[in-house]
Amino acid sequence: MARVRCMDQKQHFKCSTRDLCIPPALVENGWCDCGYNEYGFCDDENLNVNYFKTHISFPTICDGFTELMPVTIDGRNETDETESEYWQCNNTYTRCDGFWNCCNGADEVDCDR
Repeated sequence: MARVRCMDQKQHFKCSTRDLCIPPALVENGWCDCGYNEYGFCDDENLNVNYFKTHISFPTICDGFTELMPVTIDGRNETDETESEYWQCNNTYTRCDGFWNCCNGADEVDCDR
């Protein structure tokens, strides 16, 4: 099966690493047809991992763990942890969740656990 340019290939899988489309039969077939990005991920293999590395739920932003692959914005690599110092560590999503999101543990004070 041939890899083709993506002009009018709506039924094909579009690679994000380069302008290439591959037939559905080549997706998740154990071979990286799109090529690996700079972080070692392959678009057409491990689709669930790639999805979770490019999509995020709000509560995981600035939680102290980098879940997203870096994205270049204005020449800078940005992640879900970029500029977290400007976000409150004690908020609805972090309050009494069992983890210290604030350095002083303020988000876990007076919790009934």
